[in-house]
Amino acid sequence: MIVETAYPFTTSNADSTANVVGGSAPCSGYSATWEGQGANFTAVQNAARNGGASGVSYWEPAWYAVAENGWDPANINGTGNNWDNQAIFDWGGKLNPNVVWRP
Repeated sequence: MIVETAYPFTTSNADSTANVVGGSAPCSGYSATWEGQGANFTAVQNAARNGGASGVSYWEPAWYAVAENGWDPANINGTGNNWDNQAIFDWGGKLNPNVVWRP
């Protein structure tokens, strides 16, 4: 099983914590857009399937930037999220329709 895969849907940053992955095309052939994020997830699924894996788990798909929801439990209000550009939801909570599990 492939666990904790993720890909950015944007190069922008929604909070004060720097993004862990940036650049307009972090993986060759996949732009940091909703379409690129979906295409990358499809490619990961295909690679997993072709390699005999039983499944794929997207890392923190719902962890988009929300005020007072930082990464540090000791300082929730003072920290941000350096994965906010890799959730499968935009910063308003809308789901990326391009990220689909393909059986």
